[in-house]
Amino acid sequence: MVRRSGYDKVGTFDHEFGFISDVDMWLRLSFRSDVAYINEPLITLTPRESNHPYAFVHWQHELWTLGIYVKHLRLYSELIPNEVEKFNRSIVGRGEIDDSNMLVCIKHARFDRVKEGFAIWADSDDSVLRILGRMMGKPSSLPLWYHSRQWEPTSL
Repeated sequence: MVRRSGYDKVGTFDHEFGFISDVDMWLRLSFRSDVAYINEPLITLTPRESNHPYAFVHWQHELWTLGIYVKHLRLYSELIPNEVEKFNRSIVGRGEIDDSNMLVCIKHARFDRVKEGFAIWADSDDSVLRILGRMMGKPSSLPLWYHSRQWEPTSL
């Protein structure tokens, strides 16, 4: 729960992050205000249907998450510099998508997502992912929602 004054202070939800824009909102609110954590489940999550587009690894979700991390690493760099520096050295902090998701796609024979992933990686800031993407990806495998500008917020 958030008071209206909280939203007035930090702005509204950022549509750039799709249906996970609430994560960005909570991080902005917690940066500018005191927050409390309740160690008790207040909602129940129901698993998605197996044919739901977001029921499995989805690269758009990965790019949204990466963009949120990078945006907030910049904000928090003065407040908690040691933690931010440690995270900057990690995979996500260098502007990469977690490549373990590619292995999950392969393990579960989701080759449609493997093809998408390689095609998307061709635009990555990371040289290894970019090389893999250009070698293994085909522009025809790019999903309709994708555009190369989605990598822009990942540069630190």
